[in-house]
Amino acid sequence: MYPLEGIKVVELGTHVAAPTVGRMCAEWGADVIKVEPPKGEAYRTVGITWKLPNKEDNNPILQTHNMNKRSIALDLKTPDGKQALLKLLENADVFITNTRSTALERLGLGYEQIRERCPRLIYATCTAFGLTGPDRDGPGFDTASFWGRGGMLAEWSPAEIIPIRPHPGFGDSTVASAILAGIMAALFKREKTGEGEFLTSSLYGTALWYNFHGLVEAQYPGHEVPISRYQCTQPSATVFKAKNNVAFFFIEQQYDAKMPQIFRMLGLEHHAEDPKFVLVAESRKCMKEVVQVLEREFAEIPYETFDKVFTEMNVVHAKICTPSEALNDPQAWQNNYLEKITLENGSELTVPTSPVQFGSFGAPEHKLAPHLGADTAEILRSIGYSEEAIERMLEAGAAVQHK
Repeated sequence: MYPLEGIKVVELGTHVAAPTVGRMCAEWGADVIKVEPPKGEAYRTVGITWKLPNKEDNNPILQTHNMNKRSIALDLKTPDGKQALLKLLENADVFITNTRSTALERLGLGYEQIRERCPRLIYATCTAFGLTGPDRDGPGFDTASFWGRGGMLAEWSPAEIIPIRPHPGFGDSTVASAILAGIMAALFKREKTGEGEFLTSSLYGTALWYNFHGLVEAQYPGHEVPISRYQCTQPSATVFKAKNNVAFFFIEQQYDAKMPQIFRMLGLEHHAEDPKFVLVAESRKCMKEVVQVLEREFAEIPYETFDKVFTEMNVVHAKICTPSEALNDPQAWQNNYLEKITLENGSELTVPTSPVQFGSFGAPEHKLAPHLGADTAEILRSIGYSEEAIERMLEAGAAVQHK
């Protein structure tokens, strides 16, 4: 048995955060109904921005967060469309949304507006900046709300460069995990009390939570960011490049004890007895000089040599992989962190799997993301609509059924 079998989830979301929560719930056995406007949510067409196909039978960017769901297309600005959603919520266990709170309230779908009607409902909302404060209604993709405001980019980017612009979706997926944890706790509470719950998280708040290290450090002297790559705490605390421009890092807490032998194994014996290269305290007196020398010398050594030496010396290390390299990493495939699916046009697509695995069942079966309104009529029937009523809604444009 899947852990969420028998749980019905209604998702009113777009892009990444709310749909990711829905995907994970669906993968764990919940019946997830994706509510979309008549023209579909934005992620059905956004793939072209990243030079990806976005045809109905070949829409790869849509798949990762929308597999295993059903789709109903409703015009919530019509009385019939809104009424259909309310009936869905009356029969649901969980409502997930990242629609702005003011928009939900205008539609009569704010939590306080439906609480009495749906007393057992777990209402989970994701916002950009939170429900109060001057930016409560501000728009915020994760580039701005998570990365821009969370402090990480200034912390992580060397002073010598402009901070990077992160690829989209990472912060959204992070907040989705936090929301999912809250939903699980709320379901557990409801088992005891019979009462629903309102829970919220935001991209901004989640960024602050995960950036705890930087926030704590910032409260004490000597932590001014951005920091030069030559102001590292020890020579191994920066990123280096091996031969052929392969970037890597290594982390060693026993630097003083291990570095003499590491230098010998790398063929850099001339550093093995030099205090400024093998003793952290001495290196801090001339860190820029030490790091610049290592940059030049490491650039002549193949990464495979570093990998062999660090593995033998039990040093934490990693090559900085490209997404293409990550897709072909045997460690990912042997742990079922990636899987292949076949799209309707016959092309194959590799997608990441949910990062949580259950011992009671293997990799769950996956259905492709639903077409827009693929299940509209079926879902409406399941909540008591007659064929005549469904036909009237379809003719009036309050609902759309995929043909």
